[in-house]
Amino acid sequence: MLGARAYPGDLLDHLRAFAQLCASVERGDRGAFARTAAELAVDVSVLRRRMQTLTTFIGAPLVQGRGNRLQLTAAGTRARAHALRTLEAAAELAVVGDDDAGPLRVACTGTILAEVLPPALRALRDAYPRLLFRVRRAGATASRGLVARSEIDFAIIRAAERPPGVASVRLAADRLWLAVAARSALARAGRLTVPRLAREALIGYSPESSTMKRLMAVLGPHGGAPWIEVDGKAAALAYVAAGLGIAFVSAVASQKPMRAGVALRDVTASFGPVSFWLIWREGAALQGVNQRFVEELRAAASRGEGRKS
Repeated sequence: MLGARAYPGDLLDHLRAFAQLCASVERGDRGAFARTAAELAVDVSVLRRRMQTLTTFIGAPLVQGRGNRLQLTAAGTRARAHALRTLEAAAELAVVGDDDAGPLRVACTGTILAEVLPPALRALRDAYPRLLFRVRRAGATASRGLVARSEIDFAIIRAAERPPGVASVRLAADRLWLAVAARSALARAGRLTVPRLAREALIGYSPESSTMKRLMAVLGPHGGAPWIEVDGKAAALAYVAAGLGIAFVSAVASQKPMRAGVALRDVTASFGPVSFWLIWREGAALQGVNQRFVEELRAAASRGEGRKS
């Protein structure tokens, strides 16, 4: 426990920094201190001083190890739980008299919702001019953990069915496009079968990505395997344009990705339907800013889904 002594600094600021560092440690980031300092827009020395002040006040080391082997101590794990509860209580207190306080914390699976999330946040900012946003990138599994621990308010994930254990609304269909070089034989081919695609040089993503798991569930039994691993659809399309293989690009509904030298074919039916879902902690009341966010995001997703490609 922190006790009744006066804290020698900005306690909430230091607890936020500690919670951010804990999240980086949990992800196994290389250089967790440097990564966290960059996310907080402070110098590493400033972050280290904050952690030292917090450590001295608590009276026990909070982290141990170095680099990507950094981990929380037992005292650090307990302090993190207290920190998250304190920050959550502070956030709730902040909106007692002003519904546009925030921040609104959102996690998203990469850049797929680039055309949906920004207009929703813009509309929310227009309604609540002083509202702050915290948007971070996280996969489906990590996002569910963040929601469960109340480290974020909302997450946008891909799933074939309604995600269990959380409150959710469906935002839009996830369309899967096959990207091939515009001058290749595949671009002019008629019906493409899964065995045929499995024989091609696949430009894939991290094995942990939901899109890659979806692809390998279908291509893997036919011998398909990634030849080149890239980070994101922009890089995948660049390799396709160079004639180095094929790629599969996920996008919201009719957001057809475009790239010179690349031909696209809708192959969603061959890989099964998947949707984007907005999730939040089960039992959490939606009111004020949170309710408005859900409404704006659904509206933005519906506009995207209604457009023709």
